Amino acid sequence: MKALFLTHGHFDHIMGIEDFLKAFDVPVYVGREEQPLLADDRLNASSMYGYHCAYTGAKALEDGQTVECAGTEIHVIHTPGHTVGGCCYYLPEDEALFCGDTLFCGSIGRTDLPTGSSRDLAHSIREKLMILPDETKLYPGHMDESTIGYEKEINPFI
Repeated sequence: MKALFLTHGHFDHIMGIEDFLKAFDVPVYVGREEQPLLADDRLNASSMYGYHCAYTGAKALEDGQTVECAGTEIHVIHTPGHTVGGCCYYLPEDEALFCGDTLFCGSIGRTDLPTGSSRDLAHSIREKLMILPDETKLYPGHMDESTIGYEKEINPFI
């Protein structure tokens, strides 16, 4: 393990960070606008579900930034909507996109939790993700893998 890249700060994506870091001493990255959400159990929705988790040690990433990790170029794509600071990570050499809860196979992320915006999510998907090559493999935070091309054909939300 070389690093942990967070697509967003909801509790179901951050609650294991402390234990993970005990096993792997690696940097944690997240979109700059997402840092307040990580640190606030109300914003990351953990308090709504009876948990109280927060994390404040993530290094901030900017939209358009490229990070080299383990010999791989990782392009940061800020995709607000599911959360205000959500990011996707595009690996052009691998034709892969780690899209968290922004885009799912046949669906999109929810926007009813704190900092969510359906308008921003639609814009992020159409303007930032659907412009990637059709063969780009999608690895969402939940559910099945897909591709950009397949989502263009079947996803009713696009």
